[in-house]
Amino acid sequence: MENTKKLIQILTRIQIISSIVWAIILIVCYQILGESYKEISLILICGFFIEFLLISSSKNNLKKQNAQTERG
Repeated sequence: MENTKKLIQILTRIQIISSIVWAIILIVCYQILGESYKEISLILICGFFIEFLLISSSKNNLKKQNAQTERG
């Protein structure tokens, strides 16, 4: 039970760090590319959301498993 809580905390930290990294990447790309940034912004934003969803789904699965072990 404690291991699951620790994993959830780790995934939450990873999600925050990942969000910060992606925000920095978006800002740097905008600064470097200027107007042509609009062409690749959709790709970068899609990459961010895919990673965000993967981490969120992993965290939700751990929460469900934790809830089931507490019941049983």
